[in-house]
Amino acid sequence: MDIKHYFSKKTAFLFFSGLIAIEIISFFIWRFPFFSQGILFFIGVLFLILTKKKFSLAAVILFLELILGSKGHLLPELRIELFIIFFFVGGWKLVQERKWFLFSENKKLFFSFAIFILFIIIGVFQGIQENNMQNVFFDVNGYFYFALLPLFYTVFSQEKNYSLLINAFLAGIFVLFLKTYFLFFIFSHGIFFLTPTFYEWVRDTNVAEPTFLRDGLYRIFFQSHIFALFGFFIFFILTFFEKNKKKYLFLCVFGAMSLSMVFISFSRSFWAVTAIFFLFLFFLWGIFFRNRMIFDAGKNFFLITLLSIILVVGNLALPVQKFLPSGIFLSGDLIKERLKNLREEDAAKSRWTQLPPLLAEIQKKPILGHGFGKSITYQSSDPRILEKNPEGWYTTFAFEWGYLDILLKSGIFGLLSFLFFLSILLWNLFKQIQQKKEFAMISFLGITGVLLVVFVHIFTPYLNHPLGIGIIILAYGISGLNKEELETRVSYDTHG
Repeated sequence: MDIKHYFSKKTAFLFFSGLIAIEIISFFIWRFPFFSQGILFFIGVLFLILTKKKFSLAAVILFLELILGSKGHLLPELRIELFIIFFFVGGWKLVQERKWFLFSENKKLFFSFAIFILFIIIGVFQGIQENNMQNVFFDVNGYFYFALLPLFYTVFSQEKNYSLLINAFLAGIFVLFLKTYFLFFIFSHGIFFLTPTFYEWVRDTNVAEPTFLRDGLYRIFFQSHIFALFGFFIFFILTFFEKNKKKYLFLCVFGAMSLSMVFISFSRSFWAVTAIFFLFLFFLWGIFFRNRMIFDAGKNFFLITLLSIILVVGNLALPVQKFLPSGIFLSGDLIKERLKNLREEDAAKSRWTQLPPLLAEIQKKPILGHGFGKSITYQSSDPRILEKNPEGWYTTFAFEWGYLDILLKSGIFGLLSFLFFLSILLWNLFKQIQQKKEFAMISFLGITGVLLVVFVHIFTPYLNHPLGIGIIILAYGISGLNKEELETRVSYDTHG
């Protein structure tokens, strides 16, 4: 995969400029909410026109919103607005052009997806009968993003649209990096005339969670750092196949930016998945490439890791108001603290205290589950919960244990249907590597995305959230990659 074939400085810069503009608008609306409805209406009209005229660009923008939007409130209800416009306007456009059912080209994959959706529907009906209606809606609404799968398939099963996607992804990762580092900088350097304002902004927009650790150092965690993790592995893998030194360095720099965000997030889930996925990659490379690839992997990983550490330490060491406090980060003390006592730290302890009541409820209805909206009460040590209830009792329908959450609500059949769908998707991507050599690298990156979300979901729920689902439906599109124009494929489907 030659990145030069897809990369365009002009296109990447246009995406970058647009994202910076959205960030500025987000801050402006947060400060002056009076203007929010008018600005959102204007954005909605523009996106509606774009969806009608440039359908593929609208799909890329929708994917790009996931990278920056985290929970979807960078602008008030922006994700919902874009979703509704794209689904109905784009969907009607596909119906008129007889392209709606192209996503069923691969019958086995479509069948596995249909079975999975069937169990989602069963879970909704069970939830309506047994649980609070409001809880059911807010519990299942993340899965609504799967409704975009047919539309994403028509865009991302065409190679010609990957130039847009790759340039948008590069711009998105760069802006995510800038925002992460800006927050990391102002908090860790104690620039107190800025920190209250920006803390409230990122918290009110549900984009990031700046958390004090110790000795003046802060953890900056974005839910959308899942794309930083994805980006790191994309750039890391691409370094093996790049012979041009400038392009190789370009990939290493973007890989380092992505990995440094994973470091700064202080997310043990992401750290664990990074380690697990590396073992998986080394296993594959040991089988297919033997010692040569393993040596290259070690060299590339060392360079990217070194650059990422330089980025993090360089940010901390900038002489603004105070110098880098002694013993921070360079000694590795904070990393050790994050990795040890996994049952004692408040956030981790809350996760473990969920387990007994969660497993007890699963055992009551193991086959089809309790339906969406099922809530459980447990005792938490999370400081935010203790503020409201000194005894720590907390009732919720959202759980950190991703696969146990599926078991609770959809039962063993629901979980197996999801895993069956993901297995068929991975199998099709593997077959595509063998059968369509020209798409081998893109297909392998699709596999990487699916597996990362599957692994992360063990510790932190992403498969039931638009951030993880966005990667899954992108991979679904990759599984149907074809050089033929859609019009030709529609013709085959309707006349052949």
